[in-house]
Amino acid sequence: MSQRKIYSINSDNKINGTSNDFQALLQTHPSDNKFNRMSLLSCLISKTYFNILSTDRLTLTDSVNPAGAPVFVPSGFYTATSFAAALASALNVVSASTNYTVFINSLTLTMVIDNSVEAFTINAGKYLAQYIGIVQDVILSSVADEIVGTRMLNMQRYSELQIHCNLANNFNDDILYTVFPSGDAIGDITFTAEDPEATSVVLTDNRTNIIKITVTDGNGLAVDFNDQDIKLILLMWEQK
Repeated sequence: MSQRKIYSINSDNKINGTSNDFQALLQTHPSDNKFNRMSLLSCLISKTYFNILSTDRLTLTDSVNPAGAPVFVPSGFYTATSFAAALASALNVVSASTNYTVFINSLTLTMVIDNSVEAFTINAGKYLAQYIGIVQDVILSSVADEIVGTRMLNMQRYSELQIHCNLANNFNDDILYTVFPSGDAIGDITFTAEDPEATSVVLTDNRTNIIKITVTDGNGLAVDFNDQDIKLILLMWEQK
């Protein structure tokens, strides 16, 4: 690298927008800058997004709901244990009974939905299927009073977060970098670049002092951080 400058961005200092989709002012560029590349040096993103939203889909079919009825788990942050309790409560509300219990098999770390009174089926969308440990969008019928998850518990809602930037050109998209949440479901997502040049993108405008940052999931859908701020350190530099 020859000419370079480091820029610090905090969504708390935004000029408009939200913590996951905002515009901010950059520090003044050198007047003679020839920057044409941009790299994410580091970032700090708190896992303050809910891992369950009330819009996540689950359909229950039983004697009370022969045509199928939606089951709603309130938006919030859930551990596996608290999700099991909330799911049992939601199932019993829909079925107007106390027949459903949900528990975790501590040996296999899988979830079990039980109803010893009657047969039932469930069909879950992406996220609730992930948390229960079943295949999404497939109708599953109870066997011997139970539906048992076939996958180990995973309460991480997002497997990746994409950091988009209006000044980035990454082979014709605006993704500055993709980070991968790991570890506990509560905590911070941190990233530090080991090779900023290798992970750099084309800088499309080295004169503007307004930058726009948007954080989405792997499908390009906005991630709600519940007003908690994110922090980025960027490097703009000249590649000759």
